[in-house]
Amino acid sequence: GGGGGQWTSILWSQGPGFAMLWGAVIYSAIAPGALANLIQTMGQSAVPAAEAQVIFATTPVFNAAISVAFLGEAVGNHTIVGGGVIIVASVLPSVIIVAS
Repeated sequence: GGGGGQWTSILWSQGPGFAMLWGAVIYSAIAPGALANLIQTMGQSAVPAAEAQVIFATTPVFNAAISVAFLGEAVGNHTIVGGGVIIVASVLPSVIIVAS
C-alpha cells in the first residue's frame, strides 16, 4: 500500500535533500504558478479581449514550437495539422469581424 515512493518520503522526513526538495516545491508554486498568473492577468488587462484570446488560444502552438526548438521533439503530421487548426480557429473570428 501507500505509494509515493522515494520523493514523497523525502518530503516528510528531514533527511538529506529535505530543504532542497521543499525549496523546489515552493519555487514551483510561486514562479510558474502564481507569478505566471499575475503576469498573464496584467497582460490581458492591457490589450483588447480579442487580441488576448488569440494569444491565449495559440499557447499550445508556441509550446510545441519551443519543445521542437529547444528539446528536440519530433514534429509529425498530427502536430502540424493540429497547430494549423488552432491558428486558423484563433485568427478566423478576427478576420470575420474585420470583413463585416
